[in-house]
Amino acid sequence: MRIALVLLASLTATPLSAQGYENVGDLDTQIAVASGAAIGQAGGAAAPIDTRLKLARCPAPVSVELPYQGAFTLRCAPLGWRINVPMVANALHPAVLTVRRGDVVELIVAGGSFEVSTSAVAVSDAATGQSLRVKIPTSGNVVTAVVTSAGNVHTTP
Repeated sequence: MRIALVLLASLTATPLSAQGYENVGDLDTQIAVASGAAIGQAGGAAAPIDTRLKLARCPAPVSVELPYQGAFTLRCAPLGWRINVPMVANALHPAVLTVRRGDVVELIVAGGSFEVSTSAVAVSDAATGQSLRVKIPTSGNVVTAVVTSAGNVHTTP
């Protein structure tokens, strides 16, 4: 994966040597702030980002996306790179369910420059930060989303 990211970054218009690299320590801090948990703590990043990873410096703020399938996603939209950072699951304390099967939730689909919401029905139970499947009644489509709060789920196209 690291090789693919470096190759992808090398295809940018400005050479990497001219624009520099992202400070992975700063990226670790962004995850800690977004998750409210330090590295290694439940709900936070499992480990620091490998300092050998050389990501082209993003000309815009790097976005930190909510955990999906057990990982945070860091994304630089202008350059097209993204990395997934595994998070620590809280095995000692079971998650408090915030959405239960059959609950009507607001499904928010957000892309780079748009956000659309609709009502959906939860197909399974989940806690905040966990993924679940929801069914959109008007179309019958089932999509995977992440619970952001009670009654709200989020996904990307």
